[in-house]
Amino acid sequence: VFWPQCHTEKAFTEKKGFGNSGFPFTSKEYADAASVDYTKVDVPNARWHEQHTFTCFAFPTYSSRGCPNACIYCTERNFAGRFRIRSADRVFGDVRRQKALRPELRMFRLHESTSNGSVPQLAKFCDLMAGASLGLSWAMNGAIMRKEIDERLAAKLATAGCCFINYGLETASHRVLAGCGKTLSRDADFDRVVRSTADAGIEVALNIMFGLP
Repeated sequence: VFWPQCHTEKAFTEKKGFGNSGFPFTSKEYADAASVDYTKVDVPNARWHEQHTFTCFAFPTYSSRGCPNACIYCTERNFAGRFRIRSADRVFGDVRRQKALRPELRMFRLHESTSNGSVPQLAKFCDLMAGASLGLSWAMNGAIMRKEIDERLAAKLATAGCCFINYGLETASHRVLAGCGKTLSRDADFDRVVRSTADAGIEVALNIMFGLP
């Protein structure tokens, strides 16, 4: 199902099809060219969201696999197994290579479930980014609310170009988190984590769950 404003995207304006069949422009499902004329389709709600949504290309990369927590509601360990961390040097090498291949790149995203599973490696990565002057901003797709996230580390992240962190708070109850197996959030001052991150100029998002035991 194509979204109503998809005709504005490059693939459609240049009629570059998808897959071996060139879907939908040359595939057998759409023999009539008029059937893919999305310029005549308009949905006000989709247009409103298009006009009020910031979008940019962010290259996805990974600094780890799995998660050091053992939360009872999460399938991460089922799919990824034990927690493995990539070295800061290796992640930085990936980012630098992609920037060399794509000079127009302005942003990348750490796309794993736990971007701050190893604080020392995260801090080293920040030092590498801060000293490289690549002109890149970056986001953390998933981070744990942990006590090590303080004003000093938040400032280091901001200096390195981090502009967004999505924290998995789940609940503000330490008792509930302990019962769920989210061990790395033990002793974390949630208010301080959020305030120090926001005060450093980094946008913050929180994941919150309802109905936890």
